[in-house]
Amino acid sequence: MNGRSQDDALLVLTGISKRFGSTQALEAVDFSAHAGRIHALVGENGAGKSTLVKTIGGINLPDAGTISLAGRLQQFSGPADASRAGIHLVHQELALLPNNTVAENVFLGHELAGAAGLSWSAMNRRAAETFRHLGLEIDVTRPTGELSTAQQQMVEIARATIRDFRVIILDEPTAALPPADTERLFAVLRDLAARGTAVIYISHRLDEIRALADDITVLKDGRHVATRPAAELDTASMIRLMVGRAIDDLFPPRGPRSQAAPILQVDGLIDPPRVYDVSFEIRAGEILGIYGLEGHGQDEVLSAIAGARRPVGGQLRLDGKPLAWAPVPTMIGHGIGFIPEDRKAEGLVLDLDGHANVSLPILRRLARHGWVNPRREREITTRAAGEAGVRGALDVPVRRLSGGNQQKVLLARWLAAGTRLFLMNQPTRGVDVGSKAEIYSLVRRQCVEHGKAALVVAREITELQGFCDRILVMSRGRMVAECSPLDSEEAILAAALGQEVQTS
Repeated sequence: MNGRSQDDALLVLTGISKRFGSTQALEAVDFSAHAGRIHALVGENGAGKSTLVKTIGGINLPDAGTISLAGRLQQFSGPADASRAGIHLVHQELALLPNNTVAENVFLGHELAGAAGLSWSAMNRRAAETFRHLGLEIDVTRPTGELSTAQQQMVEIARATIRDFRVIILDEPTAALPPADTERLFAVLRDLAARGTAVIYISHRLDEIRALADDITVLKDGRHVATRPAAELDTASMIRLMVGRAIDDLFPPRGPRSQAAPILQVDGLIDPPRVYDVSFEIRAGEILGIYGLEGHGQDEVLSAIAGARRPVGGQLRLDGKPLAWAPVPTMIGHGIGFIPEDRKAEGLVLDLDGHANVSLPILRRLARHGWVNPRREREITTRAAGEAGVRGALDVPVRRLSGGNQQKVLLARWLAAGTRLFLMNQPTRGVDVGSKAEIYSLVRRQCVEHGKAALVVAREITELQGFCDRILVMSRGRMVAECSPLDSEEAILAAALGQEVQTS
């Protein structure tokens, strides 16, 4: 193994293998993490990252190999064993009780006792002190479900801090966080490392990895590829190790600006408290981006057009003809398909297979006398999935597919439905770099070759700059600027902050 020696490592994994049925998820993987350092795990979806950290966290029992913590061999029988040993895993889906208070979640399973039972006052006091140390003022008596995603992430971190865990693992912690909350999380992780904690960090955002990590391990197809000090790997090198080849063009080339007629026109959209008097149009062949800070209305604009919200004012025109605000099924019938931010909670039916997920919007079309022809369904869904680049079996529950393939199943759904306007909220959230390039290429091809259009909301300005033809900027619920992808990231952010900027 390249990089730092295992001799002084706090956590050492040797020859870890794990199989699920016919899938070899991990094969003889070596890995080590050092106290006081942040160690990133990167790789494409299905590379084995989550399987590895779940093995460290006692969720998966390895088929072969050993785990050593502080020089002592460990044999975890479950997550509680790993927790007692000093390992804390913060899952991508947070393991919090939404109806319990913040303090109750922080001390869950390790409550403080007083003279007459549990000491809630002591737990509230210590939890509040911990959050202040983390740079946050949070009412620890509030139900945890009322907190933002970023604040709930900090509840998990506070839980780890109070227990004084020696190893903290975070799996895609910033997937749903805006930039400001991401920076706050990074500051907390750097502080934990400075206090001697070994931090293991998984993310598909390679710019985050380069900004945060001290060491980087690359996995591919369940095998260890390389471990290097972060200073030795630039983004291109990481991608090459992850996918086994260079991706020279993450974003497909843009052609001339579309001169086609507008597919959709929005005039005076009002949807309090987030959206006020929003107007724009999107043309056939165009990919239009919307950028704004968290909570400034861009998510609600997409949801209103999709039919998931009912605005109080404004007009829609589709192909130049008035279109009433209508619920989701009606909008689907007009050729408008919605890819929501959270594909697992809002987009996919995780326990249904790929065929069923793709065919959901077209079941009426497939039915004869109330019965769906399964052969016809499979023909259409298989063709759409192939066009979308879905890899893996469609006849298994989609929860078993990688994040990239789940997102492609959603795209296949709208290809099968004949969608003309793709509404895409965070289209590559939790998707590996290879799948990102494929998704960008697919959408661009659909727009250019088939006269479709895409309206895209993303938190990363650089994604919108690379993917879109134009970028609209929202601030405090209003459209405040139209930017070119060639405008600087600083100019686009300044517009979102409500500042006067010069754009090209």
